[in-house]
Amino acid sequence: MKKSLFVFIAVLLFQSQIFAQITEIFYAPVLIDNQTTTSPTKKQKIFQLHHRFSKIEEISDLYGIYGASNVRVGLDYGITDKLMIGFGTEKYSKMQELRYKYAILQQTEGKIPVSLSYFGNIVVQGGKKDLFGADYKFTNRMSYFHQLIIARQITSGIALQIAPSFSHFNKVDSIYENDAVGINVGGKVKIHNDISFIFEFNQGFWTKDMRYFQNEAKPGFAFGVELGTGTHAFEIFASTLDQITPQKIYNFNQNAVSDSDNKLGGFMFGFNLTARM
Repeated sequence: MKKSLFVFIAVLLFQSQIFAQITEIFYAPVLIDNQTTTSPTKKQKIFQLHHRFSKIEEISDLYGIYGASNVRVGLDYGITDKLMIGFGTEKYSKMQELRYKYAILQQTEGKIPVSLSYFGNIVVQGGKKDLFGADYKFTNRMSYFHQLIIARQITSGIALQIAPSFSHFNKVDSIYENDAVGINVGGKVKIHNDISFIFEFNQGFWTKDMRYFQNEAKPGFAFGVELGTGTHAFEIFASTLDQITPQKIYNFNQNAVSDSDNKLGGFMFGFNLTARM
């Protein structure tokens, strides 16, 4: 009887250990231009630096490296192992972002097939009052973003994610719409040890019918290489997205993959640096 009870307890503990194994699918909270299901653990801080050069056009500006650039600096903090908050500031449009992420599900071996997180933000755009129309109110500067991120570690070297989203701007120019739904598909494929090939596709869709003079957001493409360790991740890539704040990506991107005036279209070089503290 005692032997049977011991075996029964051992089996339960073994099963609990298997079900409790959580797969950290991506090294960093951001995969090129979009959030992943990765977050800081409780009381952990994650510093992020995002840099975008200008379009890859000609050698005179070293294919965009000498041109105008966009930069975002941010810090995320883990309130719990599931909930994080963060703040960041972006150079383009002087975007001040308060953001948050909550881990709803985490992939485990043999029980939960995917990780699922909710990500959202509240953004205040800087700049002169004239940018927001004659009937200026502070709330005209505000925009919001909501996203569900579904990710799966398919094999030890392959991970994919899909993320539907909704974004809203309180005030926009007449050639744009206030609301957009979006979809992101991305992933990574291990090349060697801690080096992976990474890629993304993004598309925003306005929720209202377009008028003839409107410029609906163009799809975004990005691909590159990631070097990840336990505490740092470095990504270098080419992307058609010069904006970094997510709602700007899905509402306003006008950089096309193909461009009659430029052999390489709207692609530009960029890099992301992530450090856990």
